[in-house]
Amino acid sequence: MNIHGWLMGCVLALALLPLASLWAATPAADTARMLAATHHQVGRTLIYDSRDQFPGGDLPLELNRDMREHFAAYPPVWGLRGPDPNIDHRRVPHLETYFRRHGMALPLSKQPHDYQPGDIVSWRPGQGEPHLGIVSDRPSRDGLRPLLIHHKGWGARQDDVLFSWQITGHFRYFSASSATHLR
Repeated sequence: MNIHGWLMGCVLALALLPLASLWAATPAADTARMLAATHHQVGRTLIYDSRDQFPGGDLPLELNRDMREHFAAYPPVWGLRGPDPNIDHRRVPHLETYFRRHGMALPLSKQPHDYQPGDIVSWRPGQGEPHLGIVSDRPSRDGLRPLLIHHKGWGARQDDVLFSWQITGHFRYFSASSATHLR
């Protein structure tokens, strides 16, 4: 699979976020609305439309602004010489950096209960390619883990994959501190 194929599939979380400015002012309400929008995409979103410059509303705009102001803080991947607002919000290493820079990182854990609905998880499956998913509010069949909503090249899916790959990041986009910061 070429770089564009996995890149398009690895950032479902961001392409699905509705405009944050339309959401309620509480982290719980924000998370509920994000999960509803994400669940709506399962089985519907099969391909990514690259004509959309900023799918997801505020987060891509905030990421682009942060990259313009602090480009050296971001990983030197893809031979970039500066930010690219058409793709940066779909690059997992950039998102991981943004989340960490803005205090959204949480400890990595092997305990399913540490992953709450709406949390964002990043992995390095397969040959180490970056991938993201959103923790669902629905449990696995055995009830022991939350399902993850992700897009790995075959459409938006909800799967029992939390511990299937090496977890490299755990983030909470909506929290008491980040919800206010991102508006």
